[in-house]
Amino acid sequence: MRRRETGSTLVTVLAAITILSVMLTALLAASAQEMTASKRSMDSAQALADARSALLAAYDELVADWDVVEALFPDGFQRPSDAWGAVQFLQWWAVNMSFPSMFRGQPVQVSLQVLEDAANGNLASGAQAPSGTSGYWYQNFILQATATRGSVTETLQTVLTLSNALPADGCAVMADQNVFFLGAPEVQGRLAAGRALYLHPSAWAAVSTSAGSGSYVSDLGQPLLMAAEPPGGEPAALPQWDAGTIWSAPAIYAVTRFASQLTPQSPTLFRTDGTGWYNPQAVSAGGLASFVTGSHLAAQSTVTSPAGAVGQVIQTYASAIQSAAQAVNKKGYTVQQGDPLPPGGGVVTYKPPKGLGGAYAVSGSTTVNGPLYFQGDLTIPPGAVLHLTGPLYVTGNLTVQGVLDTTAAIYVQGWTTVDPPAAGVGATADHPWVLYTGGDLTVSPAPGISGRTASRPVTLYAMLHAGGDVFLNGTTGDYRVLGSVSGQSVVLDGVVGQSQTASSGVVQTTDASDLSRRLVVVFHPAALEHPPAWSPGYADAIGGSANLLAGLAFQPMPQPVRVP
Repeated sequence: MRRRETGSTLVTVLAAITILSVMLTALLAASAQEMTASKRSMDSAQALADARSALLAAYDELVADWDVVEALFPDGFQRPSDAWGAVQFLQWWAVNMSFPSMFRGQPVQVSLQVLEDAANGNLASGAQAPSGTSGYWYQNFILQATATRGSVTETLQTVLTLSNALPADGCAVMADQNVFFLGAPEVQGRLAAGRALYLHPSAWAAVSTSAGSGSYVSDLGQPLLMAAEPPGGEPAALPQWDAGTIWSAPAIYAVTRFASQLTPQSPTLFRTDGTGWYNPQAVSAGGLASFVTGSHLAAQSTVTSPAGAVGQVIQTYASAIQSAAQAVNKKGYTVQQGDPLPPGGGVVTYKPPKGLGGAYAVSGSTTVNGPLYFQGDLTIPPGAVLHLTGPLYVTGNLTVQGVLDTTAAIYVQGWTTVDPPAAGVGATADHPWVLYTGGDLTVSPAPGISGRTASRPVTLYAMLHAGGDVFLNGTTGDYRVLGSVSGQSVVLDGVVGQSQTASSGVVQTTDASDLSRRLVVVFHPAALEHPPAWSPGYADAIGGSANLLAGLAFQPMPQPVRVP
């Protein structure tokens, strides 16, 4: 009996050991798989980091190599074919000399491809700029880096653009004078100001034009977010943030009110120092973290005047577009309210009702296939659509509340107001705007807010440049500007709240439970990589006897994408 019990126990023990062995084997197998997956994940992350670092290093090397190539032409490039030859030499030198030397012995391979089709450059074809202009000259490249860690290989690539873009086109925000941050807007890209950057994370103080001091409305202390600049580092010619003193919150400037549809007057900036209710404080580079998240201060240098360039560009293209429009119809056209625009373009003069002013309003869906030189004020009201395949020049003011879909640049002698509806104004990635306005530029979108939370942001792909001040008001709406913004001073109003009318002017109230962002400005190269027709170049901005291809340089490197 005892033997039988012993045998039974042995069987039980062996069964238990077998079960435990199976469980342990399964556990070890699962652990091994998990470790393998974890290692692959770590290898993938490291390979991506290596590839990104390689792209940054290669970009910096290309910028330096281009400076050397340019030095071989002390009088500048006399013809597009000269620049095209320099581009081909740069590509050969980078692939066969610079990159192999830089990455010798590293698990990284870097390549540079020149995109030779007409959609990616005009240096090879030598396409003629519009008569009377120097035009925009460019060439796109694909820069690719492949890195290997362990058994994992990752590839990143980006599109680089060599062009004669204006300096402001390489910044997210650039101002001759000051940049004002109100509330919590977000900016991704280079930011340059000729004088100062003012940070005011509370609601802005509302001061009416009739009130000397007004009341100070507060308070939503959202942190500001300044994302890291695009890869590639700052250009030596441009500062980051400020060329003078950086001031802290609370703000020392106040905005009276933004241009409205009914009273399209420029906002007024009041300096409020001396009233005793604020305490300005200089901010050092090391102290920025107390006021702005993710920012840093780069070396200081002089800002190239963007607003001055706008005036020169508008003057240059006024005569060029007028001449092109006169070629369509020498006599031109006179329109009254309700008359259609000529489908082939031309010089159009608006004749308002006798004794009345006002702007010509586009009605329905209108297409103009040719240069349009419009004499008077032009409005695209809500629900209206204007399709353009040629340049637009407006001698008066421009208001866009509907859709302006264009494949060419826009020039406005007066001020411009953009009130994007929920569906947008037509400034898309495929048809980005290049807009130059001589006066102030105001962008104040229709509400895109559901309850207390911003929803359905409106996106504008646009290079927006003003000879006056720029006011981007995201308080009562929610939108993104992907491109660049420049002017005399730039006001970015991202305060969360609602606009309310009061006897002393327009004030802001805030809702502490709403932490959504109302305004985001991101540097985006859509209009640099695939420019609309009639886009200006650097030589158009400096005037005089500037070399046709002056200012040809690599633009900031966009964020790379992963190649499957």
